[in-house]
Amino acid sequence: MANMYDLPNEILLIFISLLDISDILSLKQTCTLAQAAIQDKSVWTSLLEEQQRQIPFVASLREPHSPYILGLDASVLQSEVLTARRIDRLWLGTRRRSPTKFQPSGNVHLIGLNVFLDKWLLAVYSEGMHLWDLDLNLCGVFPGFRRTSLALSKSGFSSYTAVLDGPNARILIVIKKHSFISPFVTLLYEIPLASPDFHLVCSIGSNPLYSPRHIDPVHNTVLSSHACSVELLDWTKSGSPPVVISTEGENLEEMYTAIHDVRLFGPYMIVFKTRSIELHPLPSDLRCGPSAIEHDLPILKHKFSKTFRGYVISEFSDNKLSDVLTLDFLALDVIHGLFHYTVHITIAVPTLEVNLTGLNSLSNLIYRQSAMKPFVLQDVDSKHTPFYVQESSVFESSPVFPPEAWATLEDKAGGFISAYCMGPQAMRAVWMERSRGSMLREIVLARLRRPGEIQDQGEIMNIEAGVVHEERSYDLRDDYTHCALAEATGRIVLGNRAGDLFLLGVDN
Repeated sequence: MANMYDLPNEILLIFISLLDISDILSLKQTCTLAQAAIQDKSVWTSLLEEQQRQIPFVASLREPHSPYILGLDASVLQSEVLTARRIDRLWLGTRRRSPTKFQPSGNVHLIGLNVFLDKWLLAVYSEGMHLWDLDLNLCGVFPGFRRTSLALSKSGFSSYTAVLDGPNARILIVIKKHSFISPFVTLLYEIPLASPDFHLVCSIGSNPLYSPRHIDPVHNTVLSSHACSVELLDWTKSGSPPVVISTEGENLEEMYTAIHDVRLFGPYMIVFKTRSIELHPLPSDLRCGPSAIEHDLPILKHKFSKTFRGYVISEFSDNKLSDVLTLDFLALDVIHGLFHYTVHITIAVPTLEVNLTGLNSLSNLIYRQSAMKPFVLQDVDSKHTPFYVQESSVFESSPVFPPEAWATLEDKAGGFISAYCMGPQAMRAVWMERSRGSMLREIVLARLRRPGEIQDQGEIMNIEAGVVHEERSYDLRDDYTHCALAEATGRIVLGNRAGDLFLLGVDN
């Protein structure tokens, strides 16, 4: 340590930037020279950039060299980095406090929950909608602060979807009443984040059979689905009929599948079905960017051996200049459990690669990753023909053990998951689990592994998870049926069957 005083400040900063945060904090207490060097902003900017590969951060801190971060004081940046590290260390720890109940809203039939920017909580009921600010607590008793509410004049709304429109700093919501009586059963609302309030953008005369799946603010499009068809409606073109794309194949099994979610990327529509993920080309007039190629594109499919009842998909930016996309999703099979997949899509040579990244098994089966080559289309000029790819990322047997031995490989009682969610950065997840025949409800938190962390394709890829809170109740109204996650701050919002909301944070 005596030679440290002789080092130039630039060399000392390089040395400090190579240390772990715990080592930096220890070094800070050794001498005044080290303490002064550690206060340099470049040290914490470097640590922020390094930790972003492992820890989720709020949206304003995800670009280390953005004007916002460059304008922050070094002490503020240091506090943000240390807070994120503390939350990550406590994430899987047992919560000493029970979830805190929100102020009653007066609504009963909860449809869903969303958290945007780790700050805004949107609670959608069949009778109305509420927006909470999780960073404010003016009452001192209830968590959060209800900024605005909207009572719907017509009850009976049963489905919705909501997204964050980042460039325009607003939240977009489509809520639908499935009725054959009213001509306007689909409503599009926006909430400007600068002055939060519900504003009706338009009323849409939509087919009551279709359920809203996603809002694409880049293309001003509402995506809905029914059976194996997807409806694309541009809300800026008043009076224009929607574009309907059929995704039904020649296989008769398609009659027993359903579409759970839809996304747009380049010239493709990504369709998440009960037993497959598929890429379907958009009509030529809906394509944009460098991927708006003129020739016919193939249909790409990846089939699953499981039956998924729902998906939670990570966020991704619709960069019109990019022909490559990587996204994560969490899918639920009610019998076998939760599956975490990573998807790689390329457009130049149409490619769909789906890899199993992790799982939480509810059954006594053990799953292993098998060697899988991505599906690559060699002839991009081929005609509009479906391509089927058999599921190869999961298999349920091994030549080492007889089939009847699987039940003894894991000592895990059967159960079910009543609600689950994943953060937009696909680094953390939450689900509510209950064993059959038990009134014990468990809140389970998980740290999702990144694809690069998998060393062996044959290893058992259990999701790193732990029970952080338990509750017992014989009242079925206390069952948590919805949840939402503020991924960076570690706050979890829970909604039960009675329509009540609760907040579970990280212990101090």
